[in-house]
Amino acid sequence: MTLSTASRREEILAATDRLLAVHDEWENDAQAPIYPTAQFEDAIENCKQAVDRGDIPQSCIRLASALIELDCQWQLYANGNHRKDGSPQSSFWKAFREVIATREIAQPVP
Repeated sequence: MTLSTASRREEILAATDRLLAVHDEWENDAQAPIYPTAQFEDAIENCKQAVDRGDIPQSCIRLASALIELDCQWQLYANGNHRKDGSPQSSFWKAFREVIATREIAQPVP
């Protein structure tokens, strides 16, 4: 069964919004480690799955591309491409900022 364009858009946007919320929770927790949490990793994986699940609506093409790049950067990080302190490289955070920027322009059509 193929999801409608609106349903696909909502699925991708919801996964992205969850990723951003998880990031904000982690960033605002003074007790959190400098390393991304398991919840953050899960949220990235959920975004990748949302993108991979079907067609990408026109309004989400740039966002989907940014999410794919973020996942690629995550895979590099998970495989040892990190700073000396174990935190993600700047290329990871650049990809994350691109997700934020493209999410802002991928608003649902009223």
